[in-house]
Amino acid sequence: MFGLALLPLMLFLPFMYWPKFTDFDTQPTIVAAIALAFIFFWPTQERRITYGMVRLVLLVLVAIGFYVARGPEVQFAVRYGLILLTFLALWNLGERGAADYIAPFVRATIVIWFVFGLYQTIGVRLGWEMDFAGRFVASYSGVPSITAEPSYYGSLSILQIMILASNHMRRNIPFYVLATMNVIMSGSLLAFLFMLFPLWLLPLRWKVIGGIAVLVFFLLGVQVLESGFFARIQKFQLSGVGADIMGLDISLNLRFGHIWFIFYENLVREMSMVNSIDFFREYNHWASRNPVIYPTSTDFILPSGGELVFRSGPVGLIIMILIVLFAGKTAGNRNMRILKMGFVTACLLNPMSLANPFLIFYIHQKARQPRFAGSDPDPPPQDEQG
Repeated sequence: MFGLALLPLMLFLPFMYWPKFTDFDTQPTIVAAIALAFIFFWPTQERRITYGMVRLVLLVLVAIGFYVARGPEVQFAVRYGLILLTFLALWNLGERGAADYIAPFVRATIVIWFVFGLYQTIGVRLGWEMDFAGRFVASYSGVPSITAEPSYYGSLSILQIMILASNHMRRNIPFYVLATMNVIMSGSLLAFLFMLFPLWLLPLRWKVIGGIAVLVFFLLGVQVLESGFFARIQKFQLSGVGADIMGLDISLNLRFGHIWFIFYENLVREMSMVNSIDFFREYNHWASRNPVIYPTSTDFILPSGGELVFRSGPVGLIIMILIVLFAGKTAGNRNMRILKMGFVTACLLNPMSLANPFLIFYIHQKARQPRFAGSDPDPPPQDEQG
């Protein structure tokens, strides 16, 4: 039975980034809704605390303690602690079965984000004066809809496709289409790369049709948007495309740079806890010696898993590994385990917060043989949990 304590959380899912009350991406409204669900949502069959949950709580508390003990500025300590405590609350809600109820609210989120995104896209095209809920750079990125920025809009739309795909229902097909339109309107190159994961789930004939459609699309030089993905693609040359992307696309440059720096260049120092807690200074010192890498302008660490590792060292890395391994346990056969673990790893290597309900509930979703379309009928009503 759906718990009423979950209702505020589910209803706030489309509006977790808007309206914006603080400078943080995670707004107090969604945090309050998560806290309410955490306190009052206790299904009878899930009134137990697992060893895995106790272990995770201890690891998170140690991770927060390690970071605070190194003397960060108050606002960074508060932000980091809030993210990890919200992550714990969501994780426990996932263990209590909250993820089973998310599907209809994912569909609603896709529609709401599509309406706002379409309005913004038309407005940008026609030169309207507009206020955006999130970060927006004209002629560079797509629109953010009512999320924090275009890359969130696109990447979370892919995550929503992955959540719905696990429900194995034909009724989801229109929502896959709308979510794909959200990705296009976001103009996010990262989100387009993420499309490889849901494409894995398509039957072979649909992969062939999709590939031909994409090829025709680009051969005809179709211009869908004046900004966003196509404007960014036009900057690249076909020869030396890797260097072009690194040199011309600042967003991808920073994402790649953060991942390379945290998980390779600086990893030994992080594991031994001798690195500085000042990411801005450490990263820019390294970037100044590498002509390909752009310096960062803030102390914000783009990959959420990278933030765990940089700020909490080996404990952060253990938490990241446990998250990925748990995702594999909730998948089905070996191929689905590889897909889900790979997708969750990709999310953790990008700015998808651990305090994001879509991500944590996706990790907890049990395998139900994901499919987009095909000859299989819808499951019986009693099997439908979304």
